[in-house]
Amino acid sequence: MLDDLHIDRAAFVGHSMGGLIAQEIEFRHPDRVMGLAMISSTCLTCRQPRVVHLGAPVTAAALRLWPDRWTRTQIGWIAGTRAATRAYSAEAASMMSKADRLAVWSGLLRSFHEEPGYRIRCPLLLMEGQWDWIVAAGLIRLLSRRWVERDRPWRHVVVPNAGHNAQQDNPDVVTRHLEAFLQHATASSVS
Repeated sequence: MLDDLHIDRAAFVGHSMGGLIAQEIEFRHPDRVMGLAMISSTCLTCRQPRVVHLGAPVTAAALRLWPDRWTRTQIGWIAGTRAATRAYSAEAASMMSKADRLAVWSGLLRSFHEEPGYRIRCPLLLMEGQWDWIVAAGLIRLLSRRWVERDRPWRHVVVPNAGHNAQQDNPDVVTRHLEAFLQHATASSVS
């Protein structure tokens, strides 16, 4: 897409699974990325705890066995702290078939690849919701500390009064930090 639009470099913002995609772009094409802003995502290239590998088949089996309406309700419930965020997420989840949801989840679980010695080479902003303890049994919040130590991000922000979808629960705080980060990333790429 960057080639089609004749854009040499860009800053990427990714939420949750979108953050994994943005990190993979930076891993494969670091010269194309001027900055990464992650919202409620986890490190793609960090060592994952055994519980992630052991829990992967369990979560995939649960998704297969649970009635799909339960899954949609759960997705809405874990998405945020505000009723509007939860309703939006449950509705969005209902637009995906159970088979597609399983395929996406399986792909996500296979996407992690530990890269010893690797560091993200561009400015990095990590944001997570204050109450994002439910998604992946709290692993996003727990593993963010390890990621902060590894890559020393430009800024690490815990978004107050927000769950997994921090950009919906507290858009003013998220937007303020994104704007500051994008100015920083743009300035860093010029110098």
